Amino acid sequence: MYLVYLLNVVSFIVTETGIVHESSMPEDVVATALELQEKCEAHRVERFDHGEAILRTFSLMEGGEGVLEEKELYAQRIWFSGDCLRNDYLAGPSKSRVAICNGQYIWDSGISVPVVVAPVAEYPAIHEQFGLAHIRWVGMGYNSPTSMSSGRESRCLMLLEKSNHNGVTLEKVIIDHVDAWKICYKQTGKLNFSGLENLRKSSDSTAADNTQFTGSDETSEPVAIKPSVPTSFELENTFWISPSQGYSLLRNDYRMSFPEIGVENLHNLHAEYTEDSNTKTWYPKAVTTFVRSNGKLVSGRKYKLENVVFARPDPAVFTLQGFALPVDTRISNRALGEYQKEFIWDGKKPVLIPDVEDLIEERSAESHGARSFWLIGNGVLLLAVAAWFAVRQRKEHIRKGDIVLICKVECPFINFFANRRRSSPNSEETIDRKIV
Repeated sequence: MYLVYLLNVVSFIVTETGIVHESSMPEDVVATALELQEKCEAHRVERFDHGEAILRTFSLMEGGEGVLEEKELYAQRIWFSGDCLRNDYLAGPSKSRVAICNGQYIWDSGISVPVVVAPVAEYPAIHEQFGLAHIRWVGMGYNSPTSMSSGRESRCLMLLEKSNHNGVTLEKVIIDHVDAWKICYKQTGKLNFSGLENLRKSSDSTAADNTQFTGSDETSEPVAIKPSVPTSFELENTFWISPSQGYSLLRNDYRMSFPEIGVENLHNLHAEYTEDSNTKTWYPKAVTTFVRSNGKLVSGRKYKLENVVFARPDPAVFTLQGFALPVDTRISNRALGEYQKEFIWDGKKPVLIPDVEDLIEERSAESHGARSFWLIGNGVLLLAVAAWFAVRQRKEHIRKGDIVLICKVECPFINFFANRRRSSPNSEETIDRKIV
C-alpha cells in the first residue's frame, strides 16, 4: 500500500522498493521535483543544439497471442542548428522536404508543383503543419515528436507545476539497472466530458470502432459529441528521471480514470538511452509509447534514432542550394514582400520569371517585329523569283521569234517592259526587224 507523501506533513513513505526515510529526502519535495524536470528539459535544449539524425516511426499492434507487431510508417532525415530545422521524408506516403530558417520556410512537396518559399508567420503551428520533428523532443511525451517540436508548450506531457497537484512523492530508485528519481503527483476533481456513452464504449471495444479523438494525434483522450456532463476524475502522473544519463526521462506513466463510469485510460512511455562518444550527450535510441483504455491497447508507437551526429551541419542544407533542385524547377517565392514572385532554378540560383503582363507585352513586340520582317523578306523573295522567271521566258521566246505574241498572252511582267520600249523612239522598228 502506498502512503502519499504530503509536503511537510508525513515523514516517510512506503514504496515498492522499500522505506525511504525523511533524512534521505529533500526538505522541499515539490521544489526538487520541479528542478529535476527543468534539468531534464534544459539538457535537451542545451545539448541538442546542432546535428543530424534519422528518425524512424513504427506503429505497434497486437498480433496473435498478444505479441506486438511493428510496421514502419515513415522515416525522416533531420538536420538542426539553433533555430534552423530541416526534415526530409525518406519513406512513407510523403516525400516532402521542408526547411525552416531565418524566419522563412522552404517546402518541396515532392510532386509536380512549384517549390514554395514563404514566411514562417503564414502558419501559427508550422511544425505540425508540415509534420516536422526535432530529436530534442523524442521521448519527452506520448504525442508524436512532430507535434512537440516547438517544445513543452506543444503538449509535452511533463506537466508538474507548483499548483496543479494534491500531493507529490519523490524517491530514489533503480529502474532498468539505472539510478533514477521517481516523481509522482496526483490530482482529483471534475471535468465536463462530452459523450460519456462513447467514452464507456471505448473501454469495451476497439478504438477503431467506437473512439473519437480530439486533435490530430491518435494518443489524445477519447471523447465524442454529446452534451457536456460533469464527471469525477482521478489523475496520477509518475515519471522517472536519471541524473547520471543527462537527467533523461526514462519512463512516464500517466493514468486518468473516471470512477463514475468505470473508465481508465493509461499512457505509458519507455525510453532507452545511449551516450554520444564525442560530445558525451545522452540521447534516446529507442522510445515506445502505448495508450490503453481499460487494459485494451488503443494505439502504440515506436521511435528509433539512427546515425545521430552532434555537430554543426552545413548551413547550406537550410537553403535552396542545399535542396539540389533539378534545373528548370519552378519556385514560388512569397517571402519577397507583398506580391508572389515566380522563379526558375538554373542549377545554381533562382532566376526571376517576368510578370505576366510584361511578358505578354514583350512577346507581342517581338511577334510584331518578326511578322514585319517575314512579310518584307517574302515580298523580296517573290519579286526575285518573278524577275528570274520573266527573264528566262523572254530569252526563250526571243529565240523562237514570237516574243511579242507570247508575252502578250503569258508574260504580263514582260509586257510591262515591252510597252515601255514601244513608247520610246524606234522601238517598233527594232522589234519588227527582229521578227523579220
